[in-house]
Amino acid sequence: MLGLAIFPPSLLLLSFVTATVAGAYANGFARPWGASSPCKDNTFDYVVVGAGTAGLTLAARLAEGSSYSVAVIEAGGYYEEDNGNVSIVPGYATQFSGTDPTNIQPLVDWGFVTVPQKWAELAGDDSYKFENLLPYFRKSVQYTPPVVVSANSTNNQDPNAWSSTGGPLQISHGSFVDPSGTWVQPAAEKLGMKRISGFQSGELLGSAYVPFTIDPKNQQRSSSESSFLRSLPQKARLQVYNNTLAHKILFDRRITATGVVASSNNTVFTLKARKEVILSAGVFQSPQILMLSGIGPAATLAKYGIPLRINLPGVGSNLQDHPWFGTGFRVNVPTGSSLLNSAAVFSQVQEAYNNFATGPLTIPATGFLAWEKVPP
Repeated sequence: MLGLAIFPPSLLLLSFVTATVAGAYANGFARPWGASSPCKDNTFDYVVVGAGTAGLTLAARLAEGSSYSVAVIEAGGYYEEDNGNVSIVPGYATQFSGTDPTNIQPLVDWGFVTVPQKWAELAGDDSYKFENLLPYFRKSVQYTPPVVVSANSTNNQDPNAWSSTGGPLQISHGSFVDPSGTWVQPAAEKLGMKRISGFQSGELLGSAYVPFTIDPKNQQRSSSESSFLRSLPQKARLQVYNNTLAHKILFDRRITATGVVASSNNTVFTLKARKEVILSAGVFQSPQILMLSGIGPAATLAKYGIPLRINLPGVGSNLQDHPWFGTGFRVNVPTGSSLLNSAAVFSQVQEAYNNFATGPLTIPATGFLAWEKVPP
């Protein structure tokens, strides 16, 4: 399947430029749950490993009713502190996302590099099918339709893809329409990639604008931390162990998970779980933690001297990903490259974002995509 995406060159702005934007926390960042949790043994109903998109969502859902106590173990810190405006302002979204292994921000990026290599069918699990995932998607997001329109293009989204009661993650289109995308839309149609009403309803082949995880109230990034974590009531019984590394999962004699061994500030401690340990550490860290806990291919564990609990050859294997490459063309249309070529223009862009939450910095990319099937 072939995808066409338009990204303004301005998204490669250097970090010293981004630092001049006011951003969300210019006067100091207030952590949603106070200071870091103490590095000592403790017991919770649930222990969640990984505070990413899935991990914080699960933790927030479990803790929102204050019936359960929840611990979240996260190896990283708060992106507002560690990466500042680059992780807050939508227009800087693609910084440190290039293919060069050195193009990383180590405080927010593991810097993984991979080599070349129908999920529901492969896993034999119908819960991965679109129609079964859709209700949870609708429950988690609150959608705001476009507020800025262009006379040269249309942005029609299927209203049935969203729920009026969804949230707290914010989905919107920013407050700017990139001119280049307005010309790509009719070009895609002429190439046979028909116009469809978004990609959120299960239809992929065609062309449409896509929404972004942007809070329409302030035009800043809406993340699992800024939405799910911050929306919890103060009575919620949740503790975040940030900058804390999970080492392995503990099991009882029935191979039931009972806790997690973790460390922070050179201190090793154990967080026990009365009910469940939820492993949500990502595509690379989750299998790594399983293998460090004795679950995985017997030969691999033996090679590293890890006691075997369950011989499960599939752990750490079968990763499938898609290639990503782009081409660039010079066009006679205003593009984001003007931000790089003109200090005066960039100053105006900064002022528009800082003072009025409008302009090119309110979107991470043009936001127009087109998909077409290619011969096998």
